[in-house]
Amino acid sequence: MKKADQEKLREEWGSRLKEWKGSGLTQVEYCRRNSLKVSNFLYWNRKISGKKPILPSFVQVPISPTNRFWPIRIEIENRFSVEVGHGYDPAALEHIIGLLSRS
Repeated sequence: MKKADQEKLREEWGSRLKEWKGSGLTQVEYCRRNSLKVSNFLYWNRKISGKKPILPSFVQVPISPTNRFWPIRIEIENRFSVEVGHGYDPAALEHIIGLLSRS
């Protein structure tokens, strides 16, 4: 892609992001109403704002065998949620959360 084309695309997304911020809509709703891919919106929002994605951090939650709070629900940036039950694979859960956090 030519530099002029890249700059034009950056300007277009800058305008869209400015419009979104003034709209009061969530990112997903703004994208839906404007026929935009959420993944493209998130990419340009990060690129233009210069913000790095928030990486997940983990804390140990002690759970005893008598604990009856299953399943556990984990919400990621109000966009995704993951529920795990008794006997889950911690490595697989960490991998899934990492994938969701980057999308």
